[in-house]
Order: sequence, then structure tokens, then C-alpha cells
Amino acid sequence: MDPLTVGKILAFPALRSGSLLAGKGGLNRHVYDVEVIDDHDVSVPLEQGLLVLASKPVPCRQTRSIVRAQREFIETMIQAEIAGLVVRVSQSTAPFAPEIIALCDKNDLPLIVVPFDVTYGKIVQTVNEALLLQDLGGHPLSRLQTLFLQDLLAARIDVNDLHSRALLFGWNTLRNAVAIVIKLERDRAESYPARIDKVSNILARVAQGCSPSLPYCTLGSLGMLLCLPSEREQVTDVLKRAMSVASQVSQETKKVVGDSCFSVGLSQCLGDQPSYLYRACQEAIEAALLGAACRGPGKAYVYDDVRSLKVLKGIAEMTEFRQVFHKTIGRLVEEDQQRGTQLIRTLELYFKNSGRAAQTAAALYVHRNTLRYRLNQVKDLTGLDVDDPEDRFVLELGLKVRPFLNGEDRLSPMASTTKT
Repeated sequence: MDPLTVGKILAFPALRSGSLLAGKGGLNRHVYDVEVIDDHDVSVPLEQGLLVLASKPVPCRQTRSIVRAQREFIETMIQAEIAGLVVRVSQSTAPFAPEIIALCDKNDLPLIVVPFDVTYGKIVQTVNEALLLQDLGGHPLSRLQTLFLQDLLAARIDVNDLHSRALLFGWNTLRNAVAIVIKLERDRAESYPARIDKVSNILARVAQGCSPSLPYCTLGSLGMLLCLPSEREQVTDVLKRAMSVASQVSQETKKVVGDSCFSVGLSQCLGDQPSYLYRACQEAIEAALLGAACRGPGKAYVYDDVRSLKVLKGIAEMTEFRQVFHKTIGRLVEEDQQRGTQLIRTLELYFKNSGRAAQTAAALYVHRNTLRYRLNQVKDLTGLDVDDPEDRFVLELGLKVRPFLNGEDRLSPMASTTKT
């Protein structure tokens, strides 16, 4: 890839309103960095190939003292062999003194003037993007954005580098953002890679249909969209917009792959630190996984609504509780599978109805005596009595963590990433 030069930078949209005032012979100078400096602060380290953006505009009057200060400043820039100098001017600005223009022309120092209302931040971003592309061999910025999002999604990113990497794409990670993650499930109805391609197309369509468009990526069985706030957007508005996007993703995906093959999660980690964006992605992943495991696929889940399930997942991972589970709820599951009983269903409805026998029997469409017989079976198989508060707590807790022990592979966010 050809080196970045001052002439190429002048053609960038961010400098479209600028013009070259002097130093035409230096347009082929290579640019290696860009910096905004105070034109009175020459103590800032200056290096060869630096594009300098003078922070203060040209004064309205060109007095002798001002011209002398400008000359000293220009001479310092020439000595440092910078690539070029950009200054802001207004309509009332007096023209540069002929000696300043002659000095720049003599030393081939490009002197570029831009209107006073031009934002230096946009120029810095544009130049840095071009320098990054040069360093990476010319890969398109969209590809670098995708790699950044994939690193974020897979938790491969250093939180300390997150903000600086995001700024390359014009994203301010110091403002609240909401992550939306979609997790695909496997089945035998369709080839898995084909389904991932379909969902990737859905994410692209939804992302590009938003205004402004949303950054998105896919990584194995996971896909992600980021709802980044605009400058004046309130937190509640960002959340509402994210909910609308998540709903659209769910509806479009359901049409393509069915409602049993995916789940969607939204974060609610809000804050003004770069680390919060990292946490938001992890929250969205957990919301999708926990929601699908415990409440079923085909829906969108907000992290705040399912975070209590994270506590249950932690309990399920305790060795001691696993042993208790397999000796109690595990035996009921085996009985249901081997004999076609409905002991698990009976317990779930019994606890849902707060132990009221009449309502539970009605929900099961059985006689109360049948209900009592099933509860006695539970006691015989587990040694736990639903009428005993301590035993009832163990049974209820076992039912709540059962999804985590029955489908543990579904709780790994990258479980399907490397499979084909």
C-alpha cells in the first residue's frame, strides 16, 4: 500500500473545505502521525512526518509581534521536519504575512487553512484510520470493525485498549451502550453453517435498516449488534431502541429458522467507563443463554430479568448440590422417563399454586387423591416430604436449577463456535 502523504490527506472529505496556502512542493511528504498542539507550546515533542493541527485560530490582526511569533513557530516546525501544518481561519482573519508564506514555500512546508468551524477531531480520526489501514496492509475499515466486535464478543479484548480501539471507528465508549446478542442452537433439520449464514444476513439487514446503522458481527453460534447512543440521546431512549431492534431480530430469525433454534439477549450494564461496554456484551450473552435454558428459546431476554438465574447456575455448579440433586430431582426425572409418570410436572404446579391441593389437581386434570398419591411417590423416591419446610426448599431449589444440569452444553456461549 502506498505511503500516506499530505496530498492524499488534502483529498479526504474531512479536509474538503480546506485549501493549500503555501508549500506546494511538500505535498508528497509522508505522514506518520497527527497531533493537535497549542501554537504557543513548542515544548510538545515534534517528529519528522507529523501532521500538526494548530489549536488556536489565526488572529484577526497581523501585528509585528504576532508575525514574529508565527515566524518562530514555523521555523520550529521546519526544523522538526514535520509533514505539514493545518490552521483554522475565519472570515475576519487577516491574511498571513507574505514573509510567512514565503518561508513555507522556500522550505516546502505545506500550510493548509481550514474554516474555523471545522472539527479537528474528525480530521484526527480520518488520518488515524488511514494510518491504521496502511499498517495493516490496506484491509477495509469494516473488516477491522468486525474483528474488534468479534474480540469483544469472545472476551479476547484487553479492557484497557477498548476505548482507544473503539475511537478508530468514531465510537465513544464513555457513553451508555446496549449490546444485543443472538445465540443459535443446533438441530438436525438444517446444516449449521447454512443457518449461521442466514442469521448473519438477518443481522446485516436489521443493522443497515437502522438510522444510524448499527455495528454488528457474527462469531460461530453467536451474533451481536451494538446500540450506540447519539450525542443527545437519553439512556431510556437507547434502551427502548435496543428493545425494538431485538424484537425485530427475533421476528426475522423466527421466520427463517423457527422459534426453537435461537435466543436473544440484551444487556442493561450502563456506565461511563470503557469496561462497561465489555460487561454489556457479557451480560447480553448470559441473558440469551440463561433465558433459553430456563424459559425456552425463540424469545428476547433482558439481563435484569434473568440475572437471578445466574445465582441458580452458580448453585448448580456446586459439587455438593449436584450430589443432592441426583439423589432427589434426578430420581424423579428417571421415574418419569422410565414409567411415563408426571412427578416433575406435579411438583412444579404444586409449588406454583403455593401448595394448594385443589388448584393443583385442577391444573393437572386429576383427582385430589391422585395428586396425593403422586406426592407420596415423591417422598418414597427422594425421602423428602413436601409438607416439611426444609424438604420443600430442597425440592423447589432443585427444580429451579434443573435446566442448568439437564442442558449444560447450552450454557457455554462458544459451545458451537468451532463445530461444523
